Amino acid sequence: MAMTPDYDGGTITSTVTLHTATRAPEGHWTVSWLPGRALDYNAAITAMTLAEKDADADYADRQTQLALVSLAAELGLQYPEVAGLLEQNVPA
Repeated sequence: MAMTPDYDGGTITSTVTLHTATRAPEGHWTVSWLPGRALDYNAAITAMTLAEKDADADYADRQTQLALVSLAAELGLQYPEVAGLLEQNVPA
């Protein structure tokens, strides 16, 4: 995993994907590929993990497929929906 939590600055970045998570002044977290959705810290980590796994995925591998589906479910989403959101909301 290549995430870099920056607790002081309130950001989570990745060396694998351009997606980021940012802590809002109100205390919740926003993730670049889930615009408008307020997350707690654990959900932000899950969202970033999912973005990283998707960016570096071997889609033919059954364990990878199950991990993507499972992480998506933790966010209340289905993986095909996640794949679309990741593709639509790539940071500039």
